[in-house]
Amino acid sequence: MSSVTVNPLFDGATSIELNAFGRPVLYTCASPAGNPSPFMLTGILRRGQLAEDEEKGTFGTLFLRLSDFPQGRYPEKGDSCTVDGIAFKVTYVPNPDEAGCIQINLRKS
Repeated sequence: MSSVTVNPLFDGATSIELNAFGRPVLYTCASPAGNPSPFMLTGILRRGQLAEDEEKGTFGTLFLRLSDFPQGRYPEKGDSCTVDGIAFKVTYVPNPDEAGCIQINLRKS
């Protein structure tokens, strides 16, 4: 992944949103590149955001700031995370926005 240029105005707004509505997230990368340790970050979980006709299950999205990931780590399909004691798998990772944030798709494990 190439570096993301972050607009400081957006970054300030993102910090306010994450501080107000964010929850602790225990995140584990599927391919940890030499560091398999899970790490903590703050994210906003939105459950029921996706309609999945082919599969039954609980789906949602997780809003994250990429700068909260350890250096050299980036969210990927197959990663896992736990929010409020509920385990999820990452099913889709889009490109980040101009604020350096990303909203990944999840499926309850």
